[in-house]
This record gives sequence, C-alpha cells and structure tokens, in this order.
Amino acid sequence: MELGEAEIKERIADGRIRAITLDTCIFDGNGNRFERGLLAKLSQFNNTAVRFVLSDVVVGEVQSHVTKEAQDSMSAVRTTLKEVGRCWQTSNEQRDAALAALFKAESPSSLGKRRFDAFAEATELEVIASGGRVDVAELLKDYFSIKPPFGTSATKKHEFPDAIALRALESFADEEGLQILAVSKDGDWKRYCRDSARLVIVDDLALALSYFHQNAEVACARLVQRLRDGTLALDSALDAAVQYAVERINFIPEVSSGYFYEPDLGEAEVKAIELLQDS
Repeated sequence: MELGEAEIKERIADGRIRAITLDTCIFDGNGNRFERGLLAKLSQFNNTAVRFVLSDVVVGEVQSHVTKEAQDSMSAVRTTLKEVGRCWQTSNEQRDAALAALFKAESPSSLGKRRFDAFAEATELEVIASGGRVDVAELLKDYFSIKPPFGTSATKKHEFPDAIALRALESFADEEGLQILAVSKDGDWKRYCRDSARLVIVDDLALALSYFHQNAEVACARLVQRLRDGTLALDSALDAAVQYAVERINFIPEVSSGYFYEPDLGEAEVKAIELLQDS
C-alpha cells in the first residue's frame, strides 16, 4: 500500500509497522557501501522491536552485484598494470607484487561474501527464505495473467526474482502479523505493494529511516550507538543542558514576617553531575 507520511508514522507508533526491507536497487543506489552512509545506519534498529529483513533473493542479488564490482575493478587494475609494464618496462614480478599488495589473494566472490556477512552482522539482518513461502502455481498464474510485478514487456520473465522476493516478504509479514516498510524505486515493486495489505512502499531510504526516529526504542538505540562511536559527547551535552535549565529557575523564598524584607538570592551554579546506575 501507499501511505502518507503521517499515516506511516502513526502505524510505526502503534506497532503495526515493525519491520523495514530494501530492494536491490536501493543498495545499488547507495553504491553498496555497507560500512558507511545510509546503509550503515540500518544498525539503528539493533536491540529494538523493529526488524531489518531482506528476501534471500535480494541478498543473492546484492552479493552478486558486489562481486561483479570487485571483479570489474580487479580487471581494470590488471589492464592498467599491463599498460604500466609496457610504458615503464616493469617486470612481471613487480606487477604481481602490486596485485598481491592490493588484493591480498582474495577472490571477488570471497570479498563480496565477507563484506555482506559483516554488514548482516552489524545490522542484525534477518534473511527471509523464499522456500515454503512462495506458491509456484500462484506465481505462474500471476505471470500469465500479467499481475504485478509482472508487466506486458517482452522481458517480463526477468521480473520473477522480484515476484518471488515480494511474495516471500508478504508471506513472512502474514506469519508475524506485522506490516513492513518496503523501500524501492522500482516501478514493479511499487505496483505490487500498492495492492498489498502488508507491504507499505516508499522510495527514499533516508526518509524511511527518519520515520522511525519517533520510536523511543530506535531513538535510544541511536543514542547508544553515537556514544559508542564517539560522535556524541554525553558529559558536555548534559553539563550544558543542566546549566541551561538551572539558569532559568526562579528561586522564591517562603518567608513569614511582620517586618518588611527583601530577599537577597545568589546565583545557582552547577558544580558536578553524577549519573546513578540501576543495580
């Protein structure tokens, strides 16, 4: 389904939307940079009730794309080193040493798996298996009747991976009794999700992540992560906040006297802050 910002936030707040998933195009659009940027921010859901899930189809496609990028870059370096050898008259041993220093004898497929596995661990990813969740007969029926995500183009058979991924995610959402915020710019994903009661479609990852910031668990998890990676100095932030609050306190003494009096109040100054831990 397609919902406005207010309704998406409402469903996150009341617990109907409790998971987020991405299409392969979102990974490609972010350069498959697992270690930084928006993709790395998916770790904000760690240790919360919000789940980060991916279809096994998407996982396979992403790993394949990362492997191809690694293979292409390696081939480009080999070609360049050959040209360097011709121009600079470097030996084969020198070129081999340069390749070993750059790639450390790791294959592109090994690199792709290693990087994705590290990303999955860092974000507490749940991989949704398609086996047992996708009815092949229904899939073929939709294919021949041209139901979303299948289209009328001659390449509609290429939409089978999308169809399998979306049906698996929808089946998983039914099993868990939740709705999933699906992030994709792909027209086939959008057409399918518009008719789905379980998949809520948006096309911007940064916006999708921001919708969850009102969730107290997610907000606390982000705060903890910032403390751990050193991007938030809690002590100085607390000092400033407490000092700001104290400066705005009006101290009014309670006095009972038969004579005229005028209170002489000093300024409150924050000397120290101590955080008490629950035992």
